[in-house]
Amino acid sequence: MPDALNTADIQEYLDREAIRDVLFRYAHGIDRCDPKILETVYWPEGVDDHGDFKGTRDAFIEWVIPLVKDLMSTTQHLMSNILIRIEGNLAKVETYFQAYHRWGKYEQEDARDFVLGGRYLDKMEKRGKEWRVLERVVIFDYFREYADTGNWKSSKSINEHRTLGLRSPDDAASKLFGDSRLRPPFV
Repeated sequence: MPDALNTADIQEYLDREAIRDVLFRYAHGIDRCDPKILETVYWPEGVDDHGDFKGTRDAFIEWVIPLVKDLMSTTQHLMSNILIRIEGNLAKVETYFQAYHRWGKYEQEDARDFVLGGRYLDKMEKRGKEWRVLERVVIFDYFREYADTGNWKSSKSINEHRTLGLRSPDDAASKLFGDSRLRPPFV
């Protein structure tokens, strides 16, 4: 390994960081149900294959936002083990995820928790300084569905003094970051 980083090494580091930012914007956009954020994740002609959905960026957003808003009171997508291989302006990226979904509204008796894990397999492209998803395939590795669930309203641990996660634009992070959430790094 060389003693000093050269310009190409530094550029690869910047590209890797920009790619990670795309992944984290995806989680933020899905969990806050923010279509504007999701638009910054995929190129306009980008394709998402979630198994039960396959289509372009705009069709994906039109499908997923109402699904999450109408059927779930909250979601949380966590990502780890990000494997990135950059070849010029293209990158192959595998990202492990674990996603929590609260099916139903908090006060519903039949609400349930659903946890699943898998991997996002992305082909990303860099245009100018910006990376975005060109193709995404979601691989599902495991799931667990719970018949019972925690209820915020009846909890002895969580109370009205705690700040709960909400959807954009009412969520605390939406207020903190404002439109800067739409801006990719280094642009």
